[in-house]
Amino acid sequence: MLCARDPDVRGCFIILAALVGFFPSQAWAGERLQAARREVTESTSSPSTTPSDDSADTGSAPVDLALDEDGQGPRFLPHPYARNRRGYIVRAPDSGPGADGTKPLGFHLQAEGAYLYEDVWRGAAEVRAAQSRLYMQGNYDLMLEGPTPRLEGDVQVTGQVQDRLHFLSFEVGGQLSPSPVVAIRLAPILTVMFDDGRPDVEDRLVVPWVGWGAAFDVFPVRPLVLRGRAAIHGSFGVTMVQLRATAGVSLGPAELYAGYDQRWVTAVGLGGPTAGVAFRF
Repeated sequence: MLCARDPDVRGCFIILAALVGFFPSQAWAGERLQAARREVTESTSSPSTTPSDDSADTGSAPVDLALDEDGQGPRFLPHPYARNRRGYIVRAPDSGPGADGTKPLGFHLQAEGAYLYEDVWRGAAEVRAAQSRLYMQGNYDLMLEGPTPRLEGDVQVTGQVQDRLHFLSFEVGGQLSPSPVVAIRLAPILTVMFDDGRPDVEDRLVVPWVGWGAAFDVFPVRPLVLRGRAAIHGSFGVTMVQLRATAGVSLGPAELYAGYDQRWVTAVGLGGPTAGVAFRF
């Protein structure tokens, strides 16, 4: 089987299994967005050392963008497994018959929803533009607490959003493709957490974080797509960690996927099952 023969795929399967096995059950019940906000508020209000400008460096290591001696370089298929080829990023010339419709740039859009337990929900969007060895990516996450209608005795109580938090992040980094079936990304990340859940504007938080993230996409065999991500952010004594793993089915340019996304804001867990749709073009 292809998955057993390709060492890159086997390595990513091991990482994916480790991520899934590491996701714990939720230990926080109720008001978890407020608990996350409290972690940030207590840390930012206590004396701490502001991170140096060096920690916010969004540069990346130099990469070699030259073609091989035979004139071929990494290029994107129109979508994973297109034209009955393996993977997504293949080696092909810039033009001519061998190019076979490949592209120098690939774009990725996705939207998803997640249930974080205890009536906490998350909606998210992601956009990524990638050259064969460089990429940039932006993410937006909105977390809501308390919107689900509930029964109190025989009376149905209309759900009302009790709290919400927003996360906005941007990253620029390098992408490696050791084989057509594997893509690995590594980049510094700038993330901003802000909330509009407090009535007084002066009390609303805007907290920047800087950190690092690593992700991989694996296309082991048509139509399967496996993805994983790990990221850590820190600022003002607050740490945010993300571990994520998904499995999807590629249907031409579209991918339907499901998985688990676990995050911690210091000691507050904000994780749960997630599902969504992604488009590559």
